[in-house]
Amino acid sequence: ANNGAEALELLLNGDWQPDLILSDVEMPQIDGWGLLEYVKTDENFGQIPMVMVTSLDAVEHRERAAKLGANDYLIKPFHREELRVRLEALVS
Repeated sequence: ANNGAEALELLLNGDWQPDLILSDVEMPQIDGWGLLEYVKTDENFGQIPMVMVTSLDAVEHRERAAKLGANDYLIKPFHREELRVRLEALVS
């Protein structure tokens, strides 16, 4: 999906059955915070692990992600191997 609104539409239409969701925080229409909050409070999608990927490195951003239910929080730029290890841990 190109933004949070498209991702949400794919989920709600049943066109997308993800094992895990990677989401940027800063996106048009519905930002990553809104998508995270919706996914984690929805009875059908709340169990899907969600990883926030962002350049926002402040403590308050990390705390907000944790409060909303993010399973992980990755700061850009990151190494591909770091991403692989974290994602494998969430889906295994």
